[in-house]
This record gives sequence, structure tokens and C-alpha cells, in this order.
Amino acid sequence: MKRPLSAFEQEVAAAMDEYANQAEPPAFNAQGIMGRERRRVRFRVALATLSVTAVVGVAAYAANGLPGTGNSGHSGLPAGGASGSTPATAGATASGSAGGGGNVPSDAPAATAPWTPSPSGLRGTAQPTTPGSQSGAIPSWPTATTSSPFAGTVPPVPELTAIRVGAHPSGGYERISLEFTGQAPGFRAEYVSAVVRQGSGAPVALPGSAFLQLTFSSAQAHDENGNPTLHPSPTNPVAVGFPELRSYVLNGDFEGTVSVALGLTARDGFHVSELAKSPTDHVISVDVALPR
Repeated sequence: MKRPLSAFEQEVAAAMDEYANQAEPPAFNAQGIMGRERRRVRFRVALATLSVTAVVGVAAYAANGLPGTGNSGHSGLPAGGASGSTPATAGATASGSAGGGGNVPSDAPAATAPWTPSPSGLRGTAQPTTPGSQSGAIPSWPTATTSSPFAGTVPPVPELTAIRVGAHPSGGYERISLEFTGQAPGFRAEYVSAVVRQGSGAPVALPGSAFLQLTFSSAQAHDENGNPTLHPSPTNPVAVGFPELRSYVLNGDFEGTVSVALGLTARDGFHVSELAKSPTDHVISVDVALPR
């Protein structure tokens, strides 16, 4: 079965028949035939272009949100949560292996609420709590000394590699986090009347009206070659300037013991927690309640 002739082929065949059957055949006008075919092709291309443009326009309009579809085109809004919610602020002054001081965000544990230790103590799985996170109420934490012994073996000795601070006004507390590589060290947190250098006993002029001494056993703030693992090392007081947490200082790194003292506004309650970021990275956080 032969295929039907196209319009162009039919016109050419008709012209040839007319040319052959006339006594004086007219001149064969191929240029005219081609011109008409070009106009026909241009019309078809223009029609196809118009159709594609219309389809694209309809699709774009639908993507931006048609009335009644529930999609108003606000693709930048949060996927969930109340539109008026505001995250807690977390300014920080850090010393760590990541490149020095200055204002940087607090670490991952500081971005969350305090952690409640398991019944067996601070070691183990912890579950987050949110004291005062809705109302801004100040947590009722004790001021008594708290401690946890070192549960590992040495060597290697856990190394202090970063200190970060963060303010959490919606939770009613401020946080200092100390990150260790290797095992988690033992610790002791207690209020003291004055801050002194570990070993020498020299006094330290630490800004604040109350002083919380943190002591980490089986720990060090230097590497095997004696180089500090904190950059810069906060052996001089570091001003924080939060309402409760005013300052901190590394006041000891001697014979497997690291001491960090906190200068506070008042002798307020505190909460110590531990987070295992990985088998070789542990964070010990101290949350201090805001002044009442």
C-alpha cells in the first residue's frame, strides 16, 4: 500500500501534469512552490511554539500555588512548628582545636536542653529534658558538690580539645561544654571560695562573685609532646559576659588532672551531664541556672 502524497508532493505532481497536458506548458515555478511550503512550515512551527509556551505557563502558575490548593507558594517557611517560635540564643567564646577564640556557636550538646543521666549515674544513655523551655522558668538544681570517677584505663589519657559556652534563656540556664578525645574522664564540680593555680596555689583573678571549680581526673590539656590541645589555651581568664556565666579559666593541667574554674554571678544551682558523640569523643557539659 502506497503512502499518501504530502501537500507539497501533490502540488508538484499537479504542476507536472498541467505542464505535460498543455499545448504550451507554462514555465515550472519551483521557487514559488518552495516559498509556499516554507510559509506552511513556519506557520506550523509558530503554532507548536505557542502551544509549548502555554503549557509551561500553566505549569509555572500551578507550582506557585493555585487558589484553593493550600499551597500559597511560601516554600521558604518552616515545614512544621509554630510560626512564632524563637530558638534559644547561643553566643559562645571558644577555645578549641578547631581554630581559636572569638565568638562562635556552641557545640551540638549546647544547642539542646540539659541531659538527664541514667539511674546508674552520668555514664550511659541519657534522655533530653526541657526545664522551663516553655515558660522560661529557672531550673531548681542543687548547689552541692557532684562527682563521677574515671571508669576507663590509661594510657591513653583523655585530652581536652575544646571549650564552648552557650546562653539558653528560654531554658533558664547557661552552659559550658568541654570536649575530650579518647575516654571520658572522671570529674568533680564544687563551689570554692577562691580560684588558685593547680600545683603552685597562686591566686587567679577570675571575674565573678561565685566560683565553680571543675576538676577532671585522668585527663590532660596537652599532647604527647607537651603542646597545648586548646588553641588558644585559656590559661588567662576568658570573659564570657553572660548574665550568670561571667568567665572561665584553665587553672590547671598537671599530673593527669585538668582544672577549669567558672566565674559566676551568684552561687546558683548547676547540672552536670555527659554526652558520647562517638566512641572517641565525649562532651561533659555544666549547666548553671540563671540568677533568680
